[in-house]
Amino acid sequence: MRQYNYSRTSALTPYIFQKRYDASGKFLQEISVTFNGVGIRPLRHLSIRNHQKRLLLIDISNPQDTAYSIEFNAFGRPLSITQINGFLRFQTAFTYKNGRLDSIKFPNSVYRPDVCYYDSRGNITAIKQYVPEYGQYEGSFYEYDYTRTGKNQIYFNEVTGDVLHPFLLLRYLDLFPELNPTNVRIHASSGLENMYYLSRDYILNHQFDADGKLLSFDASPAPADFTSQVIIDWKCNKQNPNQE
Repeated sequence: MRQYNYSRTSALTPYIFQKRYDASGKFLQEISVTFNGVGIRPLRHLSIRNHQKRLLLIDISNPQDTAYSIEFNAFGRPLSITQINGFLRFQTAFTYKNGRLDSIKFPNSVYRPDVCYYDSRGNITAIKQYVPEYGQYEGSFYEYDYTRTGKNQIYFNEVTGDVLHPFLLLRYLDLFPELNPTNVRIHASSGLENMYYLSRDYILNHQFDADGKLLSFDASPAPADFTSQVIIDWKCNKQNPNQE
């Protein structure tokens, strides 16, 4: 995703993430990420290396610094991602059910695992955890227009905290394709399910290309309110086709 344009401020803000491929366009070499921190410089520029059945993400500004290490299970799915900060290690782990992501287990026991919920069509409807103190769920929630479909849909407009950054990074790397929906997403929210929203977006004016790739959409806190436009640039540098 190359850019995230807030029309209400009339300012072009940076990309959420940008990928760079090798000359063949098949193998990912680098990724730059802002973790939804649009309007600021990328938090990390990372190169990608394979090492002993692991995927290492190396800080480009310091080639000796391994920022993340990704372990895979026997089926090639992410088993865990470890964030490395000096001598500290923070591991986020993943479980699967019926071939799909089922839960996200965080490094700090203070955080309960997030559980994934899907509808009968395979669309992700929630990534959430039950909070006894409030008697309801907290997380991210999604709704769809079941009369429309799209082959390649990518949405990252929900608000997430730092604890979810390693999970977001794996999503940017497209290692959880089951989280990209079949039907067209029309609403996304984050926070407490029935009380307090960190973010709440109606998703409008979807634009697809002839191959079914989502090119852009508008996000608005209310159907008749101001909108922010999100652009997914599949080939963001036309002179260099090795970017996404």
